[in-house]
Amino acid sequence: MEVPSEYSEALKWMYALGKRGICPGLERMRLLCSMCGNPERKLQVIHVAGTNGKGSTSAMIESIARQHGLRTGLYTSPHLHSLTERIRINGQTISREELCARIAALRRMLEQKSDLACSFFEAMTLVAFESFADHNLDLVVLEVGLGGRLDATNVIERPLACAIAHIDLDHTDRLGPDIVSIAREKAGIIKNGVPVVHAADAPEDQRGTTARDVIDAYALSHNAPSFALDREIQVKEEAEGLRINFGNFECVGITLGLQGSHQARNAALAAAAFKLGMEALGRPVVCASVRKGLRDVVWPGRLETISTHGPNGVKVLLDAAHNPDGARSLRAYLDTISAPSGKRILLFGAMADKDWRTMLEILHLCFDHIVCTQAPLARSESAFSLATFVNGIAEADIIKAFEKAKGFAGPSGEVVVTGSIFVVAKVRAWLLGIEEDPPIAL
Repeated sequence: MEVPSEYSEALKWMYALGKRGICPGLERMRLLCSMCGNPERKLQVIHVAGTNGKGSTSAMIESIARQHGLRTGLYTSPHLHSLTERIRINGQTISREELCARIAALRRMLEQKSDLACSFFEAMTLVAFESFADHNLDLVVLEVGLGGRLDATNVIERPLACAIAHIDLDHTDRLGPDIVSIAREKAGIIKNGVPVVHAADAPEDQRGTTARDVIDAYALSHNAPSFALDREIQVKEEAEGLRINFGNFECVGITLGLQGSHQARNAALAAAAFKLGMEALGRPVVCASVRKGLRDVVWPGRLETISTHGPNGVKVLLDAAHNPDGARSLRAYLDTISAPSGKRILLFGAMADKDWRTMLEILHLCFDHIVCTQAPLARSESAFSLATFVNGIAEADIIKAFEKAKGFAGPSGEVVVTGSIFVVAKVRAWLLGIEEDPPIAL
């Protein structure tokens, strides 16, 4: 299918903004919002941060909300195949036509303000705010892009509730070198008097300040009720499914649409955040709708299994784990499922600024062979460097690398694709015949 020239031009302009890189700080975003009539003030928002799990948690909250009959908006990043995926209305991606029109309007406004710089993520966030406001939604779920305190989404002045998913080491060059520093940045989404639910760990054997301590203290200083997993929020696996308890809310018999034991904690966080949001709106929470929302949620590329057909068919497991914590969750999942009758092969590619060495150390013992590849991005670590580190096979072209991995797996084997969402997206599009956005040369 031919991509409309208007859409290609909109993408080219948007991605050109990416040359400015990540621009932390809220002054510019507040100015942009004010120039557009402050669309963010028209939204009822649940704001979600975290290192890993914030995307899954956001998708769960939105799915639960739709099962309650609410008109919903969902803003997430990054996308797999198309920029339109970042903005969803009632579970459907924004149309190319609407996205093009909104980008064109933003471009005209910025061209009249030559002294106003704007980053890619700020522009995308503003477009999302305007789309959500114009669609007159009941609830919007906003996923933080990076960190929290200085993220463009944090111009939201008074969300209904905040949620902070699991916190671990990632983006340490921007968020700080340790868990406590990173937790402070995530806690920055907490607003005065607005309740927060969080999955920050506080291991009993850990001495000193924990991520949970940081969030609790920040919430206390802002008069914000703070509810933690394993404290006020409980989740338990039972024969009939998950049981989630939070205050006077109890829901049992929950089965999850997303795979992996770590998703139980994300589900409990999502249910608790939704409950607080509905309390703020004076709406009831129905356990049956929570169950259906958690069962029907879709979040592609996260422990997603696709089976290829034909005489050399293999099972393909796609997981967008991109840091050591994600790799540990993937390893735990692999340990719980049956090994294939054929060989299990790892197809791995990562960004150079990620801790890919630790990821490979966590994962490599699970596999018979490792094929390393790289996304066509300047940030990518070379396939050769990855393969040298882990004694694997290097193939820079992602699809050729996948075909090699599939050949090593053999009939009834399994290929696990991970390390970078860009690698996962390319393989997924190839397998499912999905049309991707056109490549933009900058």
